[in-house]
Amino acid sequence: MIRYLDSKHLDWRWVACLHSGRSFGGAAVVRCNVNFGDPHIEAYCIVLRAGKLYTDHQDPKIPCQRDNRAPPATIVSS
Repeated sequence: MIRYLDSKHLDWRWVACLHSGRSFGGAAVVRCNVNFGDPHIEAYCIVLRAGKLYTDHQDPKIPCQRDNRAPPATIVSS
């Protein structure tokens, strides 16, 4: 996800990703919250297909519902 954000030249502060328990086209969906600052946190749901990352921003068919469960997340800061 970080490589994806950096490839788009986006200025992010931190990223926290959680396995959603959902799938799309046979691939697991991971939901990432991205903090762009001031607080502007945006959700991205991602899947990996053939080693390439796709987001729900590219393909709106990827399910990205809010999940109020709070499993542990890994937070990566820039």
